[in-house]
Order: sequence, then structure tokens, then C-alpha cells
Amino acid sequence: MRTLSKSDFKAARSCDAKLYYRELSFPSTKDDDPYLAMLAEGGYMVEAMAKLQFPSGIALSYGRDTAADAAATMQHLAKENVTLFEATLLVGNRLARADIIRKVGNDVHLIEVKAKSIDGAENAQRLAAGEPSVFRNRRKPFAVSATWRDYLEDVAFQCALLRTLLPEAHVRPFLCLVDKSSAAIAEGLNRNFKIVREAAAGARGRVHHVEVVGDAAQIRAEKLLSVFDVTAEVEELAAEVEEVAVRLESSLHPELRRLPVDLTVHCRDCEYRVGSDEERSGFRECWGALADVQPSVLDLYQVGQLSGADGPLANGLIAAKKVSLLDVSDDACRKKDGTIGAYDVRRLVQLEHTRSGEPWYGKELPGTIAGVTYPLHFLDFEATRIAIPYHAGMRPYGLVAFQWSCHEVAAPGEAPTHSEWLNDSNSWPNEQFLETLRGQIGDTGTVLTWSPYEASTVRDIVSDLEKLKRADPALIAWGKRFTDGGRILDLNKVALKSFFYQGMAGRTSIKVVLDALWKGDSTLRARHNALTGRDSTVERGPYKALPPLVINGTRCDVAEGTGAMRAYEAMMFGVESESPEIRSAWRALLLEYCKLDTLAMLLIWEHWERAIAVRSGT
Repeated sequence: MRTLSKSDFKAARSCDAKLYYRELSFPSTKDDDPYLAMLAEGGYMVEAMAKLQFPSGIALSYGRDTAADAAATMQHLAKENVTLFEATLLVGNRLARADIIRKVGNDVHLIEVKAKSIDGAENAQRLAAGEPSVFRNRRKPFAVSATWRDYLEDVAFQCALLRTLLPEAHVRPFLCLVDKSSAAIAEGLNRNFKIVREAAAGARGRVHHVEVVGDAAQIRAEKLLSVFDVTAEVEELAAEVEEVAVRLESSLHPELRRLPVDLTVHCRDCEYRVGSDEERSGFRECWGALADVQPSVLDLYQVGQLSGADGPLANGLIAAKKVSLLDVSDDACRKKDGTIGAYDVRRLVQLEHTRSGEPWYGKELPGTIAGVTYPLHFLDFEATRIAIPYHAGMRPYGLVAFQWSCHEVAAPGEAPTHSEWLNDSNSWPNEQFLETLRGQIGDTGTVLTWSPYEASTVRDIVSDLEKLKRADPALIAWGKRFTDGGRILDLNKVALKSFFYQGMAGRTSIKVVLDALWKGDSTLRARHNALTGRDSTVERGPYKALPPLVINGTRCDVAEGTGAMRAYEAMMFGVESESPEIRSAWRALLLEYCKLDTLAMLLIWEHWERAIAVRSGT
């Protein structure tokens, strides 16, 4: 029996067709190891903390027999008083597993636990002032906030099922959230939890459970979670949620079918826009032959912001089946008065040089190249925000800066050197992060990054150190000079203003730029291979060529920042963290990834230097 789960409902809210692709397990960019995803979100700790507030709660198991799981839930709910964890709610073809259900006589509380943070103090202030809660907009008619809508629809979906199953009960829905206005009482609170994963016989993926390895009473004393009654918001959304659920449910029976949808610019970001010619592609299923048109209008820079007569210009072109990037005219990238906005400048460059096939080096690039001060420090940070704080007095989701990588060029023409630092101790790493960074780059030389992230990270570290009074004034002063002294050059901004190369399309991320150059610049490839000792091919770029590791039977790799956060949290807080061999494997993977990011910046910079030298005849 095909069921409409709350996860199905949530996935299909952005596009009805996604339910069809989800049911048939089409390849998706959201495919990932759920264990690592859970670690990244900090959800396993939050859920464990929430359940500890109910010592008499009964943890229900669930597997492939949904009907049996639902029957077991109903047997428990027949009791006068009971608290259930992971209860299975099944009504017709609709299915949900509730985090916490607390039944006291005829009063039933449905509590959905989320790792999302909320400012409980701000919410209380708004209510005290007669304003709507943070779950609503401040202006009339005080509708449900878009920030919270997905979470509230999730609760509304479950609430409808529970009310159907218990028609005589008074069901009240709640959200249990991480309250960032509170601070941890205990030191090392985050070390009180471990997650265990086990292969599930006959089931897809893995089964996870959390072990509380600390003092449960001490954890219960923490005030990091707050519970909010969202009855009014759920009631407001109930009719719409029911209407959507009926429509989606109808596509599952008697036979699975794809619901019709309009093709729009939003298809650009569809998670089913993946798959080779040999694989199934949800995007291609929807778009048909239009999916194969290259270059695509969807790849125009900031395409959703380019207005047409009735909304985004791309929507009109798609409706007319004109989906080539070259179907966009230059005039469409100019305002009615002929002026050109900042986005339009980039669009016009992209259109012109996509047609010509020639790279573009902006007139400001030579001055940028000449304006740096040696030594050059190509710098990349990795950091995360873990829900449960490291230290007493810290608030949830405080910054944890755990790694930096630096390729340095001491003087023009000199060979680059590399240095790095990665925390692998169970202490809050931010102070040591900043100290080691200061020791490496000091106060001289231009710092080259690929985003504002490095500057904002140091600002956050300095702010935390000042609040906690944990660092000497000289280190804090250095951090402020680093961010405010004008020595940071954001290479992403340079690429956006002064560089275009075939294959970049409308993007300027470091991986996109490096991959584009990788295909067209043999000198860059040879330089990469000489510096890394790898014999990477034209077809397989440096990020794809990063060697994966098999850790505890699972193939693991790190190809972007989120993956680095997951890897770090697995190394530090996963059950495998107790194994020196596995910790060492995670460490090696993290170092290799971060090192490649700074090497990528160096290679791109050197390409620009060569290009400018050729054009100037030097």
C-alpha cells in the first residue's frame, strides 16, 4: 500500500510532481546518508533532550509493517494516561510518526520536536506587548510567517490524523524548539549524547537510535528547549493542508500517477534535476525534449529576478517553449530607460561570451592583480553551529570554528606552501582556532577568500571571546584588525565583476569556476597535478577526483561545506568517535577537502595572472 507520509507531504509542497518521483525513488540531489544528515542538524541531541522531559514515555518501534505499528499505537492510546515516542498514526493512506504524544485523560498533546532555533525571549516580549507571536507576521492580517509555515504544516498534517483517530479527545498541537535566548547550565553538555547506527535487515538505509551517556537528571535541568502552543496557527492552516493532502493522496491510488504542474523558473532548483542519459531524471520527465536544450535559460545569472510582462521573464519563454539561454535578448537585460542594473551587467556578459565562446576578463582585473600585498594568504575556514553548547554560559547554535587551510605565496614567482589546522579535541576550539591562525598569517599580506564567510566567522569568534572573557586582549585586537583592516580580498566578488569562462553559466562558486577552467586550461591542470601528485584527467575535475574513504562500511566523501560539517560532527560526536582509526580517517578526509579549496583559489588566481600577462604583452 502506498502511503502519503508527512515527509511525502512536505516534499511535494513545492511541486506536486515531486511526490511521483519520490515514490519511484528517482535520483535526487537530496540523497544522502541520513546518519550524517542527522548529525549535521543536531536533531538527534535535541530530540533526546526533549524525550528526557518525559521519564515515563514509551518508545515505540516501527518497521515495514505499518499497519501493525499503527495498531500498537492505538492500543497504547486506549489507556487513560500515557506518553508515547514515535507513535505511528495511520488514517486511510495517510501516515505520520509523531515525536511525542502525551495523553492525560481526554487531553492529548501532540509535540513535534524540531532542531530549529527560536528566540523565546523575543516571543514573550511580543506577546506581552499585545503583538502576534513570532510564528506570525507583524502586519495585518498577521498571517502565518513564511519562516515557520513548513514546520506548522507538518504539525497540522499530524494533528488531523490524531484528531481522526481520537475523535472524542481534545488534541492540542505544540512545537518543541531550541531556545537561543537560553544558555547552557552544564559544562560539556554536548558530550552527553551518542548516536548509534545499525544496518536494518531487509530495509533501506540504516536504523538510528540515540544513547544518553550523561546524567539524565542534569540534562533535564537544562532550559535550552521551549514548547509553544501552536493551536491557532494549525487551525488557520488546517483547511489548506487537508486540500493539498487530498490532491496528493489521489495521485497514489488506484495507480501511481504524476500530477500535472506548470514549468517555471523554479524548476532550476529542483532536486530531481539530476541524472545522466542512462539514469532516470525527474526534471527530464517533466520537461521532455526541452530538458536537453543547452545552454538553458535556467542557467542565466539571477534568472528569477529578470522580470517580464507577467512575472519572471523566463516563465514566458518556457511557456513559449523557448528555453535556450540565447532566446534571451540583450534588450531584455536593460531597463525601459536603457540603463543597466548590477545583475544586468553580469547577464549581458554571460550572453555575449556564451555566444562568442571567448572568456572575459574585466577591465578592473589587472588593477586587482597588481593591488595585492605579499605574502598572499589563500584562506578557507570550516565551521559549524551545533545545537547543544560546548560550555556553560553558551547559547545554542554558537559558532564552532574547527578548521582552516592556508596556501601561501611569499613573493611573486615563489612556490606556494601549505599550512592547516583541524581541531580533534573535545574542547571548544574557537580560541585555539584564532591563535593558530594569527600565528600563521600575522598582520602582513593580502588574505584571499572566496566569500565574506571568513570575515564573518572571525567577527563571531571575537564577539564570543569578549562575552566569555576567554582570550587575552591582544588576540581579540588582532581579530578585529583582521576583519576591519582592509586586507581581505573576496575572490568571488572579483569573479563576479571581472571574469567569465565557458562552463560557469550563471554561477561563480569556487567549484564551478575551477571545473570550468579545468576543462579549458591545460596549464592549470598540469599545475594542479604537479602540486598534488595526482594525475587527474580532463573528464574528472579535482573535486570529483578527491579520494573517498570507506568508514564503517559506508563510502564517505566531502565535496562541499555541508559535507565538511557532517564529517566533523561524525568524527567528534558519532559513535565511531571512540575509534582512533575511524577518527583518523575522518580527519584525513577533512584535511584533504579544505586543502583543495585553498589550492583552487591559488590555481584560479594564477590563471588570472597568466591571462592578464598575455593581454598586456608581458
